[in-house]
Amino acid sequence: MLLYSLITCCFTITFTLEVISASLEKGVQEGRMLLHDWLVILTAQYNDACKVVQYDHGNSTTSHIDVAFSQCPQLQPLPRLLFALLHNPLLRFHEEGDHPDYRIYLQCLFRLMFSCISFAHQIRASLVL
Repeated sequence: MLLYSLITCCFTITFTLEVISASLEKGVQEGRMLLHDWLVILTAQYNDACKVVQYDHGNSTTSHIDVAFSQCPQLQPLPRLLFALLHNPLLRFHEEGDHPDYRIYLQCLFRLMFSCISFAHQIRASLVL
């Protein structure tokens, strides 16, 4: 169980960094699209793997799609995480109410945090060699 918790935690951190980095490099629209695309692909693959949706000659014969990941407890927190990311000030459009200066401040903090993580990773890699 601890292994699954660690994997989920590492995945969450990595995915969050990837989405926010995409939004900083390519814009908020791209970051939000990445998040939506990823959720659709994950849900489709999960439902296919768990045989929730049955296909008959290419057409779906059942309309129930499990978006809560009820058969996999490790994935159950993901919809809440994705909802939180979509409402994060770094992934909101200016029209949604956040002051542009606040968003720029958060971008600077994120870039600083990401640089520190990268620097620590480089130091650890050089110590191993």
